[in-house]
Amino acid sequence: MSIDLPADLSSQIESLVAGGEFADETAVIRAALDHLHHYRGEVAAIKEGLADEQAGRVIPVEQAAAEIRSRFGFSTPS
Repeated sequence: MSIDLPADLSSQIESLVAGGEFADETAVIRAALDHLHHYRGEVAAIKEGLADEQAGRVIPVEQAAAEIRSRFGFSTPS
């Protein structure tokens, strides 16, 4: 695959490789895509949380904290 990039993007990629942060241009693109996938996953999780909140599928934070303490054996704070 061959991709024509605008000069500014090409320059950024070259700078990252020249600076030793990445072995080559492919590694830069791979890292960028990994970050994009992670970002999209985070956005999806936030949207899911917002939908849960809007649908009333939430519990008070005090209840959530108590359930976490119970499940993992944490003591109740003083």
